Amino acid sequence: MADAAIAIWNSKFLYNYERPIQYIRRNFDSNWKTNLTNPQSGQSGLTPPFPAYPSGHSGFGGSAAGILASTFGNQYTFTDNCHKDRTDFNGAPRTFYSFSKMAEEDAYSRLPLGVHFRMDCDEGLRLGYLAAQRVQQLPWRS
Repeated sequence: MADAAIAIWNSKFLYNYERPIQYIRRNFDSNWKTNLTNPQSGQSGLTPPFPAYPSGHSGFGGSAAGILASTFGNQYTFTDNCHKDRTDFNGAPRTFYSFSKMAEEDAYSRLPLGVHFRMDCDEGLRLGYLAAQRVQQLPWRS
């Protein structure tokens, strides 16, 4: 995930691509807000203060999925309880039947929040999977 983060943050500032909030406010609705809320402060309408492309969440999910799938196989059923009992959104436990589906859900969850375009998520996933692949190619000792 650290290697994915380096590739993603280098790309963010290389391409310096705007977030949906800037585009929407400039072209459609100057008062538009995202659906992103800080669960601790309750502040809503947030957007990250750095470039959108590629998505960090997508890259982290892709790199984690790539490494986990190489260890356990991609068709691995598990339940994610990390948001259990959250009340600021549906905090029900999520069951996944593959690591790749988990990564995709993580990546594309950024779209309805309004903080990423689809291409940001697609490229983040690609970079994450690529970072995992490169890490697996290192000469690890058993």
